[in-house]
Order: sequence, then C-alpha cells, then structure tokens
Amino acid sequence: MKNNIFIRAHRDALTRAIHESPANNNLPQRKSIRLKNYDYSQNGAYFITICTQNREYLFGRVGAIHESPEMILNENGKIVDSVLESLSKRFPIELDIYQIMPNHVHMIVCIVDHERAIRESPVNGNNQNVSIGDFGY
Repeated sequence: MKNNIFIRAHRDALTRAIHESPANNNLPQRKSIRLKNYDYSQNGAYFITICTQNREYLFGRVGAIHESPEMILNENGKIVDSVLESLSKRFPIELDIYQIMPNHVHMIVCIVDHERAIRESPVNGNNQNVSIGDFGY
C-alpha cells in the first residue's frame, strides 16, 4: 500500500511538472485519456511514448526513401536499444514491441509481476528525474 501511494505521488508530481513546463505553455491543453481510479501499476499491457527533452533528435535519423525508410540508430539510439532489450532481465516486465525514433520511443510494456515491479522501481525517494544512468549506463 505504501509503495502504491509513493508511485501515485511520483506520477502526479511528474505530470504537474510536465504540464507546468514553459515548453508546454503554447501547446493546446489535451484531455486526459487516463481511466479514473485505474491503478496503472497493476499487471497489464501499456502503450508508452517517451520523448527527448525539447524533442531534440538524439537517437538517429530515418533513412531517405531512396536509401531505406528505416530508422538508422546513432550511438545514443544503440544505447537506448540495448537498455530496452535488457529491461525484462532486470524488471518484471515484458517488452512486447518497441520503435525508436529520432526524438522519441514508442513501446508496449507488459507488467507481469505487479508487486515486484513496485518493489524494484529504479526511482527511489523523492527523485523525479530518471536518467539512462539509472539503468546501468
């Protein structure tokens, strides 16, 4: 129960920080698509998109049509790929599928062990900033 409260508090603080960010002041306000009273830390499949700060192109580029319209990962993109591939070895999740793009990553994450997922979260204390170093890189 205590861990659920921490995760909700962390999620709410992070959501507030994102919405209060100066970068978001000019964006239209979106209606939340979250289900009210749904515990998103429970077992299930979740579609997640993670964007780079300021939507900076950090992970590579999409090849030109005459080359190949596939994502060409740079060194940062290869690190992200490696981290994503190793997540299920370190946490009780299954990464169903993912796509790394130049400035964001899409993934479907399946939480398979709710209690262990909360207990082994890489975010501890009141720290709201998670970096690649939190995953061993």
